Amino acid sequence: LGGTLIMGRTTFESLPAPLDNRHHLVVSSTLPQGAGIEVVPTLAQALARAKDLGRPTFLAGGRQIYAEGLPLCDLLVISWIAKDCDGDVRFPEIDWSQWREVARTDHTGFCRCVYRRRTAD
Repeated sequence: LGGTLIMGRTTFESLPAPLDNRHHLVVSSTLPQGAGIEVVPTLAQALARAKDLGRPTFLAGGRQIYAEGLPLCDLLVISWIAKDCDGDVRFPEIDWSQWREVARTDHTGFCRCVYRRRTAD
């Protein structure tokens, strides 16, 4: 809690309300500014704003945000759900040779894994 979430418009609109104790940066060219959110037109501008805020920053979806942002990330926090889910949008493919698991917490029905980008030696 207390971090900055960067998400696209569709992901934001899927939430019932902005999440408590987080700063929401929504990437959109059509969404108006609103209570509890800050709208920016590009992921680059969202990342610059997040850096200015100085809080831990998380990409929270959707697919385009993940696809554009994944090459810039050095840490992934992924919840693997132990269930097949319907849907027409999938997380982008990950080149797992670039990542190593550094933490794992198992829960009922899912596990939370943390991956760190491998560095060139």
